[in-house]
Amino acid sequence: MHDWISVLILAVVQGVTEFLPVSSSAHLLIGKELLGLNAPGVHFEVVLHLGTLVAVVAFYRKRLTEIVMGALTGSRAAWLTGGLLALSAVPAVVAWVVFGDQLDALFGDQRQAAVAASWLLLVTGGLLLSVKFARRAKDGPVTPWQAWWIGCMQAVAILPGISRAGSTITVARHLGVRPDQAAEFSFLMSIPILLGAVAADFLHTAPNAGGGTLGLAHYIVGACVAAGVGYAAIGILVRLLCRGRFWHFAIYCLCAGAASVAWLGHGH
Repeated sequence: MHDWISVLILAVVQGVTEFLPVSSSAHLLIGKELLGLNAPGVHFEVVLHLGTLVAVVAFYRKRLTEIVMGALTGSRAAWLTGGLLALSAVPAVVAWVVFGDQLDALFGDQRQAAVAASWLLLVTGGLLLSVKFARRAKDGPVTPWQAWWIGCMQAVAILPGISRAGSTITVARHLGVRPDQAAEFSFLMSIPILLGAVAADFLHTAPNAGGGTLGLAHYIVGACVAAGVGYAAIGILVRLLCRGRFWHFAIYCLCAGAASVAWLGHGH
């Protein structure tokens, strides 16, 4: 029963924090330490990310349909958008190829990863705070130059504690991308990365690998809950971003990061 309660709590946390700019990886790692859940490694996180991937596809289903159908009918705009999304994925792929083993080692020690995520959550808070000073948005589609730098920030967000949504939307805003456009591009560009992460994880490990106590049913329910909560969270973020309240999340990240650093640092 304890595992089920923990899975449901972490699935809700994943669904909320994957899209709100407060770092889902940090909350899952710290949450597992707080709840005493034995699920070392990245496998459980990847399953929950699969759930939030479903949420992205469902929320932007019309836009994705436009891109896919446009590409099939030879639309230049659709091919350009697809090319920009592919370009944005390159930095993260390169980063994972070069540093993947070191990151796996970090995630393998659940407590060590939680401590690192706590410190990096403070970095996320600083990034979000900088949005107050972002340049005025410009009309027009995302450019290849903008897509590349947004993708570079996505690569940095591989680190636990750096919010992927928060960091990519922040750099997009500093590059002059409109708020709604920044959110859409950030979430769409996560699709190939999340698909790659899920595929790589399941090709290399069995569902119950790693010595944890979770079974297949835990993973399925966790993914479904994360998908439902995540869908609602996307809508909330887009509204807050367009109202200029995005930087308010910085206060939460700074407080949560400081509290978790203090908690983990006192020998929990």
